[in-house]
Amino acid sequence: DTENHRPRRMSVTGGVGDLSSPYGGIQGHMDANGTTAQFSRQRGLAFDGNGTLVVADSDNFVLREIDIGSGNVSTLAGGIGQQSHAEGLTDQARFDKPLDMHFDPGTGDLFISEGTVLRRMYYK
Repeated sequence: DTENHRPRRMSVTGGVGDLSSPYGGIQGHMDANGTTAQFSRQRGLAFDGNGTLVVADSDNFVLREIDIGSGNVSTLAGGIGQQSHAEGLTDQARFDKPLDMHFDPGTGDLFISEGTVLRRMYYK
């Protein structure tokens, strides 16, 4: 739910609920548990197959992780509010509006789309 700044979960039976961020989410950046966490226009999502959902937190210019089991949200890579392109380790990498992502099941790598740029992250 991009404009409400919150990832949502839909069950196979049709139920919809918040994965994190409060209803009518508050725009911001906060690593926390469940609905205490804050996002800013998150876009793409990618599931790693091991219980972690990676979120492109576009207007914060970072990638975030949500542990599906515990609900913990943490910043995976990028600099909060630092819009740029830079290669580097997780806290040194910079993104310019990450939009979408895909895990390569063969290698476990994460591919990140930023408009006309496609980047590869060696994920865990």
